[in-house]
Amino acid sequence: MVQFMCDVLNEKASAYRAATGYGLPMPQSSSTEALSPGRGRFQRGRGGRSGYNNYGNRNSPGKMSPMGTGSSPSAYGRGDDHHTEGGGLRPETLYKDFQLSNHEMKILAEAVKGVKIRSTHRPGAVRVYKVNSLQMGADQLQFKGQTEDGREMTKTVAQYFAEKYGDLRWPKLPCLHVGPPNRNIYFPLEICQLDSPQKYNKKLSEKQTSAIIKAAAVDAQQRQERIELLCKQAGFDTDPFLKEFGLTVSPNMFEMNARVIDPPHILFGDGPRMVDPVVIPKDGTWAMDNQTLYVPAMASSYSMIALVNPRDQGLLQGFCQALYNKVFCEATQMGMGFPKWPDLVKYGRNKEDVSMLFSEIANEYKQTRTNCDLVIVVLPAKNSDLYMTVKEASDMVHGIMSQCVLLKNVTRSSAATCANLVLKINMKLGGINSRIVADQISHKYVIDQPTLVVGIDVTHPTQAEERQNIPSVAAIVANIDLLPQAYGANVKVQRKCRESIVYLLDAVRERLVAFFKNTGMKPTRIIVYRDGVSEGQFAEVLREEIQGIRSACMILSPDYRPPVTYVVVQKRHHARMFCKNPQDTVGKARNIPPGTTVDTGIVSPEGFDFYLCSHFGVQGTSRPARYHVLWDDSGFNADEIQAITYA
Repeated sequence: MVQFMCDVLNEKASAYRAATGYGLPMPQSSSTEALSPGRGRFQRGRGGRSGYNNYGNRNSPGKMSPMGTGSSPSAYGRGDDHHTEGGGLRPETLYKDFQLSNHEMKILAEAVKGVKIRSTHRPGAVRVYKVNSLQMGADQLQFKGQTEDGREMTKTVAQYFAEKYGDLRWPKLPCLHVGPPNRNIYFPLEICQLDSPQKYNKKLSEKQTSAIIKAAAVDAQQRQERIELLCKQAGFDTDPFLKEFGLTVSPNMFEMNARVIDPPHILFGDGPRMVDPVVIPKDGTWAMDNQTLYVPAMASSYSMIALVNPRDQGLLQGFCQALYNKVFCEATQMGMGFPKWPDLVKYGRNKEDVSMLFSEIANEYKQTRTNCDLVIVVLPAKNSDLYMTVKEASDMVHGIMSQCVLLKNVTRSSAATCANLVLKINMKLGGINSRIVADQISHKYVIDQPTLVVGIDVTHPTQAEERQNIPSVAAIVANIDLLPQAYGANVKVQRKCRESIVYLLDAVRERLVAFFKNTGMKPTRIIVYRDGVSEGQFAEVLREEIQGIRSACMILSPDYRPPVTYVVVQKRHHARMFCKNPQDTVGKARNIPPGTTVDTGIVSPEGFDFYLCSHFGVQGTSRPARYHVLWDDSGFNADEIQAITYA
């Protein structure tokens, strides 16, 4: 379990250490120079509240506060002699008095709760325990017992194990409370090991998810060979039960005809450069070389929050210059207006500082009676917790647009990275990057008539989150323009694990009102794409949500009844498609080309459904989405609904 502890902290606490500088050598001086920005330029000044001079009572490099003085030794103190070269923890390099900080205790407690372990202090005794919680260190956790002569005594867990089994190697490491919750059974971390194998019910970390995707991502040809091999190994031709029922399974894959829909052309803005604004996608991608944004956004001000290590402060002025040169000069060429320098630059250490820094920025703009169009947040490394904290403060608390940027991506950014940042910032500021050039079908059913395209999905809590009574979250997205390219959203919280949308009527009504305010017209057609519905829920969800959509229309006007098309999109299915001719494949993964559509052979003989692969498979085997048209007042034929869906 000590190795497990090291792995967990190396993964989940590494970004925290990078952001806070926790355990890193600190300057000897009690105050630190901080960059304080003025409007249009940077000034040198004393580090204030947003600087690093009040970094806390950290110890100097190579020094540590003695035990018993009120300050516990840092988990990354003692000259960092337990670190690997990459800053990670390893059991063989932990010193005897090594202990965890409060932040690390919290991380480890979440990781070990519910895990099954075995104890190793008694050879031959095999028993599996379930971890209830993480407790304090073995040298501090006490319990009451009786001596051999019947006298009551109080001992620490470390003392007990020292008398019975020998001294602990790391007596300050936390203990595990295991077994029945009403019994006080405590094991030191070092005498426990994970029971293997066991099911992992918690949410996977980013690193674990990436590892699973990498292991499962095999190209189309390898996937086809694996499927054929498994079919051969299953021995269907010799199965006595299949023979008894007169069933046979063909070892060959089912062949059917498919067609590839031509991709819609992409239209950019008319800029000063002599280039064709119409771009034809190839293999699901297109280049933005020398193109101008279709509707460029204009920003009058922006600020910056830098969550970087103190040793990187000297790089921030050059960082902001590089940000302008590499990103905003590119933005100017693409038509987007942006100030040369940020109005404010705030420095922070960790996610606890984020809310305070956003409040300071909002208050300073309020005092000057100006608006902040954007806050750029510089992150030291990828960290989902830190990212969510930034988005909560910007989107939910202060209502200020934010753009997170990794420090390495700005200081050493490529042209593709710059273009990607420009596209994100332009959309967040209300611009439109590009639009599709409508073909005959799209013009007839989407452009020529005001059409509301709605997307609906519900996110449910995991098993671990269900026990915490975390609700489900429903999102409704719809366009607010005629193109359609600009979208607005409604997010609603509802009872956990409920698939149908509870507040759909209110959300659709708000989307209809937003469309009318922006265009001055009512939608004459509504097309709904619904995600996350299984076939067993079709009837229930269709009945409730169609009724909610119609009620929302009639609330606005009793005689307002636009035709509704309701399409369910399924991504979790087991159908895989492979090109029969190798020359038809695309990309290194040799997948089916984008736009591949199948509506015969493997579809329902009764319903109106089809498969459509609308993306380019970069890695792994492409999985086409399956579309079920459950309701269609507009009377689309297969070609029309497929073309609209792909566009």
